[in-house]
Formats: sequence, structure tokens, C-alpha cells
Amino acid sequence: MRVARDHFFGLRSPKEATGPWSGGSKQNLVFEAEVLPYTLALACWGKTLRGKHVLVFIDNDGARHSWIRGTADSFYARAMIHSGTLLESELDVSTYFLQGSDHSNLADGPSRLDFRLCWQLGAVETVIDPTVLCRCAVPRRPHHERHPFRKKK
Repeated sequence: MRVARDHFFGLRSPKEATGPWSGGSKQNLVFEAEVLPYTLALACWGKTLRGKHVLVFIDNDGARHSWIRGTADSFYARAMIHSGTLLESELDVSTYFLQGSDHSNLADGPSRLDFRLCWQLGAVETVIDPTVLCRCAVPRRPHHERHPFRKKK
């Protein structure tokens, strides 16, 4: 019998992933950073999550509500959500999004690069491939969205 192990990830996002989010001027990138982990989880753990019912705890209300609505105002967050929902469909994953308060959220430590509790519980760290991270965090803009201020001819 194969024993399932818990897995976790946490990382400091490189500039290649977060630089485009700022558009050269935006200082607060928390919203995009809160939207990204679920898409990463689907991309990294898709085989394990296939056909499962998944509870996703997100402590940022805006990010959680954007996942529930299936869209966001931010181009990059919207693209992450669209990528994630496509993966959900391909993997036949049913998701329920919940408020994850800090004191009861097992993911809070790893989101702050504190993995002590995860290791104490015997969880295994998943190392995120930088190309997967960038593919999830910085999707290519569709041609019609590349120049939002250009007048249509």
C-alpha cells in the first residue's frame, strides 16, 4: 500500500515573474502574489489532484473572490485565474474556496518562507521549476490586449 504524503511549496518570486506585474510603477503586488499559488499548485500537483475535490484557503479577500468569480481586473491575475480554471477543467478538479485566517492556515508559514511546521508534520517540499513559475505568473498577452491604448483602425 502506498502512503500519501503531504507536500508544500513556498518561494520568493523572482523579478522575471513579478516585474511585469508592476507595469513599471505599481508598488503593491500582493494581489497577484495571492492569486498565483493555486495556479502553481495545479500546474505542479496536477496528477495528484486529478478528479479530486479540493479546498483552497486564501486569506486575501480580493484574490479569493476573484477565483470564485473566475476573473480579475488585473491582466496578470486574470490570466493566472484563466490558466488555473483551464487546468481545473482538464484535471476534472472540483474546487471550493474558503477564507484562510492566519492562525489556522497551514500555508501561512510557507507563504512567508517559514517551513518549520511543514517539516515537523513530515511534509515534503516541492521545488518549483522556474520555467513553470514564469509560465504561470507571466502568461503571454493575447494580441488584442498588447496595446490597450492604441486606437483600433
